[in-house]
Amino acid sequence: SPIIDSIPIVWFHNDETQSAVLDGFIIKDGGDIRGSGINFSGGSATIRNCLITNCQGELIEIYYTSAIISNCLIFGNIEVFFFDPGGTNPQIINCTIVGNDYLGNNGNGNYQPEFYNCIISNEVTPTFGNVEITYSLVEGYWPGDGNIDADPLFIDPDNGDYHLSDYSPAIGAGTTTGAPTTDIEGNIRP
Repeated sequence: SPIIDSIPIVWFHNDETQSAVLDGFIIKDGGDIRGSGINFSGGSATIRNCLITNCQGELIEIYYTSAIISNCLIFGNIEVFFFDPGGTNPQIINCTIVGNDYLGNNGNGNYQPEFYNCIISNEVTPTFGNVEITYSLVEGYWPGDGNIDADPLFIDPDNGDYHLSDYSPAIGAGTTTGAPTTDIEGNIRP
């Protein structure tokens, strides 16, 4: 996949809608600033099928947008999310978020970012306030419909293989409502 590695790596700020799509990129090496990987500040685009890694600041800043992040692998970063105030709920769907130092926080947000069908594992600080997480595997527990607290049983996480083993409790545990029909590699979901 093509690699994007400047700071901010991706910046949506011109009232982009969810029909503006960034699909299939490796986003990496963002610096130590808020929104170093992806900065939504006035655009509500869709990020899907991306690998997002090695960013030092708050990797993804979402400010007054209804952004969608779907089918992404987010790993090896310092802080993943910073949700600034907004009137709409961004959605994080079918994402694997693993091995980051800090999941993030909801700033002064009076809205609830929505996570579903996600795997959130091996985070040093897993909780970050006013968010809704449902139908997800959250290692360390998070209250919400359909959530499970378990080891996701990745095939070889020490060597960067975050595919699920055949015995993973995450298989079949999500909801089909609003879920993508394929996974990050284009495989049809059952």
